[in-house]
Amino acid sequence: MKSAAADSWAGEPLFQGSLAVSITYYFVVDRLDVDNIPKPIMDALKGVVFDDDLAVTDLLCRKRPVNQTSRIPTLHADLSRYLEQGSPAVFIRVLAADSEEVTTW
Repeated sequence: MKSAAADSWAGEPLFQGSLAVSITYYFVVDRLDVDNIPKPIMDALKGVVFDDDLAVTDLLCRKRPVNQTSRIPTLHADLSRYLEQGSPAVFIRVLAADSEEVTTW
């Protein structure tokens, strides 16, 4: 999973400071509890997207069926391709977290 993270994040700088991470898992067959989704993903992002997951102060994890109509404000081309094919996918956003207020999604 770390190599997939590195391939997807190639050339981007590591994030610094407090971070908010949003994970959306698009599934065909639902076999995962939502609380089991973030750990391997966060481990894969460590050292690639951010230095240490201690910097993550906000974490949102969702799971949605691939065939469900979802409201996605800015649909990334790669995600669009997976969803059109009906393939499972994981969409991850990493943003600077506002340390003075609760992050809204």
